[in-house]
Amino acid sequence: MKILIDTFGADGGVEPIIEGAIKALETRDFIPVFVGNDREIKLLVRDRIKNYEILPTNEFISNDEDPVRSIRRKKDASIVLAYEKLKEDGYDGLISAGSTGALLAGGLFILGRIPGIKRACLAVGVPSLNDEITL
Repeated sequence: MKILIDTFGADGGVEPIIEGAIKALETRDFIPVFVGNDREIKLLVRDRIKNYEILPTNEFISNDEDPVRSIRRKKDASIVLAYEKLKEDGYDGLISAGSTGALLAGGLFILGRIPGIKRACLAVGVPSLNDEITL
């Protein structure tokens, strides 16, 4: 399973994104596909993981930009490249701490809606009294 990971947009920069992916590999079997500055990603990954990919770019969509306009104009932005790659066979998911508006707009305009779904939503896992997660 390949998971695309947008390395731009987190408040703490690229490092917590890379560290989170490496930590997730301790309990989950997947191939991280990092989208962002290849030099910075390689420096942070070092030799700690062997099986990963990089989709290089230095462009991203910030929170203060219009999401729809940016998705259409910034064809090399990390979230746009990640969504385009997600349309290909062999890629199974996308994680981003970047612009929420760009994430929602990219899902709608690049991937399209799931049949029967009229509106996008944001969901969060909430712990319950029986140690289950409720969505």
